[in-house]
Amino acid sequence: MQEELENKNVLVWGEERYNDALSKATQGDDAYRSRDFIESANLYGATLVELQSLLSDMDSIFSDSVKIGYDAINAGLSKDANEAFEFALLIYPEDEDAIKGLRRSETLDQVLQLMTDGDDLQQNNQLENSREKYQQVLKLDTDWVEAKQQLSAVNRKINDRDFNRLMSSGYKSLQQNNLEAARLSFQKAKRLKPNTSEVLAALDQTQTGITNEQINQYLSLAIDYEKQEKWEDALGEYNKALSLDNNLAQAQEGKAYSDSRVKLDNRLNQIISEPGRLSNKSVFEE
Repeated sequence: MQEELENKNVLVWGEERYNDALSKATQGDDAYRSRDFIESANLYGATLVELQSLLSDMDSIFSDSVKIGYDAINAGLSKDANEAFEFALLIYPEDEDAIKGLRRSETLDQVLQLMTDGDDLQQNNQLENSREKYQQVLKLDTDWVEAKQQLSAVNRKINDRDFNRLMSSGYKSLQQNNLEAARLSFQKAKRLKPNTSEVLAALDQTQTGITNEQINQYLSLAIDYEKQEKWEDALGEYNKALSLDNNLAQAQEGKAYSDSRVKLDNRLNQIISEPGRLSNKSVFEE
């Protein structure tokens, strides 16, 4: 409160000096019209001295007024801020800092109300609505630091909430063996927190499950093709399985056997298509 009074006194002091100089000039005019030239000269001289003194202090008064204005903004005192900037602009009407301060003082009450609304909504976990309030503040006053801080805080909370929801959904899908749905959830979570070890481990676990599922499908098809003696098709499925895991013993054995049967079929088909070759003793023995 004491600081507030001191701030106001600076403005009053500047205004009083200016008004006192004008008053002396007016009295000088009155004395002149009354043909009291000596008194008139004295008053004009006093006015000149006062104005020169005021002029020499103008920069200091201006700076003090601008500081008072911004201090009032930070204290939430819109009226005091408005008065300070209006007084400063009487000295330097085109000063950008004072003009900006005046504009901020004019929206200060609205800004404070929006901040209160945003804080209340954040406390009630209505995060999107809270974020909207802080964004509205920054549209009115881009320099309102607390709004920037709270907006960042709310965005972090929204990000954490969405991340946790996606991770929970992913684990649930994983338990239900719905691997593609799990992967989709974990990938979305990764976009929110790219370097989190939890989501990277979950994606690895999911991918391992998907890979094993694909391998089992390839092996199952290969066995079916073997039963039908479709050896080339079986060989293709074993190769697909080995492309996912080159160390699969079942796939390695199946590939070797299917490959030998493919070669045998090719040789038998060649003999069938060219029976005359059997007249050659070495071919016949083979």
